[in-house]
Amino acid sequence: MTTTIQSIFLIDTHVSILNNLGQDDTTIYENSVAVKKIKKEGRVYTYVSGQAFRNWLRITLGKDLGWQLSPVIREKKIAFTAAQPIEYEDDDMFGYMKAEKSKTLTRLSPFKNSALISVTPVKINNEFNVMARQEGDPVPYGNQPYSAVLKGIFSIHVDSVGTFYSVNKTGYLNCTEDYIEDYIKKHSGALTYEDDPFFVKDVNTPHKRYRLKKEDRMKRTADLLQAINRVSGGASQTSHLTDVTPKFMILAAIEGGNHIFSHVISENSERQTDFSTDAFKEILSDYKNEIKTHVYIGRRKGFMDFWEDRIQELVKNSENKIIYGSPVKIVNDFVESKEFKEFFS
Repeated sequence: MTTTIQSIFLIDTHVSILNNLGQDDTTIYENSVAVKKIKKEGRVYTYVSGQAFRNWLRITLGKDLGWQLSPVIREKKIAFTAAQPIEYEDDDMFGYMKAEKSKTLTRLSPFKNSALISVTPVKINNEFNVMARQEGDPVPYGNQPYSAVLKGIFSIHVDSVGTFYSVNKTGYLNCTEDYIEDYIKKHSGALTYEDDPFFVKDVNTPHKRYRLKKEDRMKRTADLLQAINRVSGGASQTSHLTDVTPKFMILAAIEGGNHIFSHVISENSERQTDFSTDAFKEILSDYKNEIKTHVYIGRRKGFMDFWEDRIQELVKNSENKIIYGSPVKIVNDFVESKEFKEFFS
């Protein structure tokens, strides 16, 4: 069975510049920077790259949750982390690729996420400013602020957290045998290993699966989920100070890897961000056997208050399958639940 923790979430931005593309070639100003945007069906949507959001999370986990982040090593035109997922939690949760003399170590990321993209089309402003504190003529520069509700999704492959393989296959040759053996010598009992159940066995090259203790795997997953509600980052924060924590979130654990909640938030006929309760109810019905936990809905009061009656109606008719609160509360309730702990047997 493949278990994934899945979430869809919304970020509310006001006059923000969260992720820049680079030089804006559409203006006469040399010092003008464009934001990241994409067109769909002829309309413009702003977005924050998935890589940028992962970096925000990494920094938050290091600063706020005490993770020891893997050092980045640069050689000529390439860069890589230490590729030591036992010592460094972010190597475990975010994956890596590191070329060594005789082999390449790779790890598929248990944490997967999308870009954050505006739910509705966005009017991007061209704002021109000047640097005028120096003597002589002011120096003009430009940027592109916008206001939008950004939608993102993420998943965590629970079975992969704190679990490392020795299969000579891309994504599964996570560690060298020397690294594993050295760690076991230094930390007796910290790792368990067993025959790998997912790959065809070769009697001459037995595959092994190593796992951290249950408590370590639970903590890494809980930390990452709680970091979502503490995340900070983005360009131009000194003059725009955008809160990038979720204002709305749906969270549940699913048997399977496909993200089932990705289309419950969309643009309605009035070109407003909307939560489709019809789509949500259809998902609860279609995937009732695959949804392995309560479904948690979090909404910050003051954000989309007109959704309140619809959500309360969902809760009322859910036969106790939906838990509703703020985004912070539902994440805390989820990681403290009996259901969550049972995933890490």
